[in-house]
Amino acid sequence: MGGYGVMQAAFGLVLPGNLKDSGVRIMPTFLMIAAVVSLFFYLLAASFDAPAVPPREHLRPGETITI
Repeated sequence: MGGYGVMQAAFGLVLPGNLKDSGVRIMPTFLMIAAVVSLFFYLLAASFDAPAVPPREHLRPGETITI
């Protein structure tokens, strides 16, 4: 799927546009994709600094869980 997207983007840049393509605005879509990718990398980097979850104790034989 990634290779298909790269090929589609390459052909979109190389092929000439039609007359009806002149009204298409690409900047809002590009900014939205850039914002989502930036958010992904921010959350990825923030997850490396997150505090470790305290280890949970295992149940001993014969112990039960009361809900």
